[in-house]
Amino acid sequence: MKIYISADIEGTIGVLDGIECREGSVEYERAREYMTKEVIAVSRGALRAGAKEILVKDAHATGRNILIDDLPEEVEIVRGWSGHPFKMMQELDSSYKGVIFTGYHSGARLGGNNLAHTINGGVIHSIKINGEIASEFMINTYTAGYVGVPVIFVSGDRDLIEKEVKELNLGIETLSVKEGRGASVRSFSLKKGLSLLEEGAARGVKNISSIDRVDLPESFLLEIEFRRETDAVRAGYFPGMERSGIYSVEGDFKDYFDVLKALLFLTRS
Repeated sequence: MKIYISADIEGTIGVLDGIECREGSVEYERAREYMTKEVIAVSRGALRAGAKEILVKDAHATGRNILIDDLPEEVEIVRGWSGHPFKMMQELDSSYKGVIFTGYHSGARLGGNNLAHTINGGVIHSIKINGEIASEFMINTYTAGYVGVPVIFVSGDRDLIEKEVKELNLGIETLSVKEGRGASVRSFSLKKGLSLLEEGAARGVKNISSIDRVDLPESFLLEIEFRRETDAVRAGYFPGMERSGIYSVEGDFKDYFDVLKALLFLTRS
């Protein structure tokens, strides 16, 4: 059984501030250790429950955050970015039986995490798909559905879990490792959080046959609101997109891969 893990950092145990998510600080070095330990914990849980192969996508910023020293030998990792539209789900295909998200966070304008954003917070004010504000969880769950694979376990901040994952109601196993409170966070200890992550991932793999993959809509209205007018002007020239406001563009697509291509090119700095 092959399992795919997409790992981010803003929803990782204890992580609070942007300085912890950017290379070049002592705080970042500790946060990447926490991110790494989360990946190790869910990998162990998945392997204990029957997984034979695991592929991890280091899906934050540069894509070179996870320390590979202590990853289980059954784990392979994708570091960096190939330029493929799947982005945080690079190299996922139908040969995988389930997807796990670790360190995931609330999306832009959804709150619940001091670090809430979608894809590129410096450029994007919000993204909507069919009128619903889209988080990275939604975008990547649709990507998993596009290739026919269910998301089986998600960990991150409480608002993401309670207001998005559970409302989607696919039977996904979940774990809220922390709760944002304004510019503060209440979090599990690392020791307790890692234990719960391992158990949650194991349950996800054991229950994989009862977890549904997401059904994709027949069509997709993609709306992007930028922080700068100049980005909206440029985005209006992308095939299938047109200006819908001073800061926004929109476009209708039939194939979700076309949505991902638009996001690949239009959310860059």
